[in-house]
Formats: sequence, structure tokens, C-alpha cells
Amino acid sequence: MTTPAPRRPRKRVIVALAALVIALFVGGLVYGAVRGPDRPCGSQPPVKERPGMLGQTEYLCPDGRTVTS
Repeated sequence: MTTPAPRRPRKRVIVALAALVIALFVGGLVYGAVRGPDRPCGSQPPVKERPGMLGQTEYLCPDGRTVTS
């Protein structure tokens, strides 16, 4: 007869998951602050902007590319 493996306390698991979620959230905030302004066409300004689907914006770049962000 084998003995069942000891179970981790549920509270400990919940605290670990909450710490992971908070760490990912803070990491995203730091990444967004460090990254700076969004430049869809590189160093050149877009030729044209228009609203896209689902709240996105479509940019027409000087080299003819269409970038969605």
C-alpha cells in the first residue's frame, strides 16, 4: 500500500499565482515605459493614418507598406 503524496496548502498556491500575475503586470508596465513612443514606419512619419477594425489604426508608410497597430 502506498501513501498519497502530501498536498500543498491551497493558500500557498494562490499566493504564488497572485505574485506571478503581479510580477507580469509590473513587467509589462516597465516594458511599455522604457520602449517609448510607437513608430510604425521606423524613423519616418506615416503618410496617412486611418482607423481600422477593433480600435486599431492603419498607417500608410512612405515605402508603400501598410502597418496596423
